[in-house]
Amino acid sequence: MDKYLVLGNPIDHSLSPSIHRMFAQQTKIEITYDKKLVAINQFDREIDSLVEKGFRGFNVTVPFKEDAFAKVNMANDCASAAQAVNTIKVTGDSDLYGFNTDGVGLIRDLVDRMGLTLSSSRILVIGAGGAAKGVVAALLGHGPDSIVIANRTMEKAKKLVTQFKEINQDAVIKCLELDKLDDGFDLIINSTSIGLAGEFNLVDDHVVKKKFCYDLAYGASARFASWARNVGALKVADGLGMLVEQAAESFFIWRGLRPETQQVLDTIRNQLINSKSES
Repeated sequence: MDKYLVLGNPIDHSLSPSIHRMFAQQTKIEITYDKKLVAINQFDREIDSLVEKGFRGFNVTVPFKEDAFAKVNMANDCASAAQAVNTIKVTGDSDLYGFNTDGVGLIRDLVDRMGLTLSSSRILVIGAGGAAKGVVAALLGHGPDSIVIANRTMEKAKKLVTQFKEINQDAVIKCLELDKLDDGFDLIINSTSIGLAGEFNLVDDHVVKKKFCYDLAYGASARFASWARNVGALKVADGLGMLVEQAAESFFIWRGLRPETQQVLDTIRNQLINSKSES
């Protein structure tokens, strides 16, 4: 039976094991899928050990997506553009093939499920880490008017902009300081992990009022989504749909079968609602 893991720090909140077990049941494939906490600065060593133990693939979450890109032997175009990997397939005995399914997952949730039009839109991405890198390439591919990257560390935002400009000098992407943001955006995406540790306090209320706000975090960790709703956002969504869609893409990469996602999303959403009401 093939073995898979999701790796991160923190990792207790991850719903990936539940999602992939449902995919396996749906497609009648026998696998094991669990989650593992990886110590900071130990990602390389952990991957080597797990491959030796026979694991066939990994999902990678905060804060190791850039470490995963550095670790793999090969990477697909999405991962290479993002320089971040969230899915690793072990090929042969120990070769590591890296993919980034975050962008695919986001687009399927925003465009296919919610019916959002991204062409000619003005998009703000808060954060400049591995999660942001994974979605920016996909967003650029849908013809927005502009993408603005805002981050607590301006140098990191500038580096991300430069990274995509080097791929395409005409890319409609730039960076701004968090306190310089205005209210001229159609879509605001939070890619930071601040919600995993505390309340969201990165941007002023006026930036999100009457806007579509999307949080890559989900459930109780989606503090940006909760905050945006409270200060008057037009529409708010967390990243649960993206999580399920990117997981389906990972499952397809590993197993060659594409699972149905809506029923899985509904089940996971109901589980979150029930667990919240019981707490």
